[in-house]
Amino acid sequence: MHGATGPYVSTIFNDLLGCVGTDLLRTVPKPDFGGCHPDPNLTYAKDLVDRMRVGEVDMGAAFDGDGDRNMILGKSAFFVCPSDSLAVIANHIDCIPYFKNINVAGKWKNEKLYDYENVESGGANLLMTFLEASMNASKGKELSANGVTYKVAHTDNFEYTDPVDGSVAKKQGLRVLFEDESRLVFRLCGTGSAGATIRFYVDSYVSPHDTNKLYSSAQASTLSHSSHRSISLFSGSTQTIGIDCS
Repeated sequence: MHGATGPYVSTIFNDLLGCVGTDLLRTVPKPDFGGCHPDPNLTYAKDLVDRMRVGEVDMGAAFDGDGDRNMILGKSAFFVCPSDSLAVIANHIDCIPYFKNINVAGKWKNEKLYDYENVESGGANLLMTFLEASMNASKGKELSANGVTYKVAHTDNFEYTDPVDGSVAKKQGLRVLFEDESRLVFRLCGTGSAGATIRFYVDSYVSPHDTNKLYSSAQASTLSHSSHRSISLFSGSTQTIGIDCS
C-alpha cells in the first residue's frame, strides 16, 4: 500500500526468497501512499484481490501504512479475517520454527470489521466520549444477536503497558467484553488519508466443533437477522446508540 513495510517485503520476498518482482505490488513507500487509501481491505487493495481471484497464486497479503495491520487472502481471493489468520498460525504452530518452543494457545473466532471513514474529527471525538460514558453503565446487561444472548462482563478503554520500558499507551480502544469472550471494540484512528476513521470490531467466539458457523461468512453471520443492518448496542430510556452497517 506504498507504506512502511514495502522495503521489508522487497528484501524478504524478492532478495532473500527469490520471488518474482511482478508479484510484489506497491512496495515503494510514498508520503501520500501513491494517491491511494492505505487501508489493507477488499476495497482499497482491489488490485490484489482481482489478481488473487484468477487462482494462479496460493496466498496474498497487504499491509497498512504503518505496518501494524494486514489483510490475508487465500486461494481464489478467499478472505481470512485477522482473528482467523492468528488462529491458523496457532493451529499449525509446529510448522513455524520460531514458535516451536513457545506455549501458544489459540481459539477460533469470527470477526467483522466496519470502517467509518472521513468522519469530521470533532464529531468523531464527541461520539467516542459519549459512547465511553454510556458503555460504563452496561455491565451485566444482556444483548442479543442472531439468536444468541451475550452478557456484558466488563467494559474499558484499553491501555497497553510496554513490558520493556514500562511506558503506557492509553485510549487504545473502547472494549465491551462478554462472558463468553466475545467482544465489541471501537477505535478512533487517524491512519486514513483524510479526516478520522472510526473502526468497529465485532469479535465472537466460535467453537472449533461448530463447523456451520466456523466456515460461514463473518459478515453474513453478523447481519443475517438484521433487516435494517444495524446493531443496537446501548439503550436507555431516552436514546439508543446504534451502528448502521448498511
